[in-house]
Amino acid sequence: MAFETLFTPLQLGSLSIPNRVVMAPLTRARTPDSVPDEIQEAYYGQRAGAGLIISEATNISPTARGYVYTPGIWTDEQETGWKGVVDAVHAKGGRIALQLWHVGRVSHEMVQPDGQQPVAPSALKGEGALCFVEFEDGTAGQHPTSTPRALETDEIPTAAEMIATGHHHGPYRIVPFGGAQLRYQFLGEANAVRVAFVGLQKAQDADRAIPFEADQLGLVDLRHVPVQTGSRFSAKALGPSIASLLA
Repeated sequence: MAFETLFTPLQLGSLSIPNRVVMAPLTRARTPDSVPDEIQEAYYGQRAGAGLIISEATNISPTARGYVYTPGIWTDEQETGWKGVVDAVHAKGGRIALQLWHVGRVSHEMVQPDGQQPVAPSALKGEGALCFVEFEDGTAGQHPTSTPRALETDEIPTAAEMIATGHHHGPYRIVPFGGAQLRYQFLGEANAVRVAFVGLQKAQDADRAIPFEADQLGLVDLRHVPVQTGSRFSAKALGPSIASLLA
């Protein structure tokens, strides 16, 4: 019976999907110039039978990157590239969601514009975390992250606007899902030590954690963008006090 249910339709708000198979995002590192092309069109088009495809994580700005060869959504050229992908999926009757991405502290100066420090909620290195860089000899591979600088209070509106711009650039019946690591790093108990300046006294303040994401930080306050939005949460990454709210 459960197996049969998997292939029954489901209504997600105003979005109707023909089955309950949702294709999870996969970081593929197949866009050297950050612009989706015929390779992405073929890849996603082949998987259009899923009830919903959630795309590979897509950078919202040059400073959002922690992995080379990943796609973006901050330029007109990238928008055109994603339109080709969406058209390929729609031609086969599929649906696709664009997952927006800001890696936060999971980055390195080698990936950042002009070799600048990555930006994150706090100046805490992602110990044990690996980013994906291009080395001087032209090869690419995993590399330990570097220590980021802390996002300043007056930079929060800019970060919010970058995500909003990503939503604006991807309106082709894509259902944008903001899976931005920068946001969960603000909520994660092990990541943020400087949260009082945006209204939380401590990261473990679970009662206010979700309003913090949706209101105070403002990164998902996208009411002026006429598309559907959603958030993916990793309860394990956020920690037990916040995970309890999502159980």
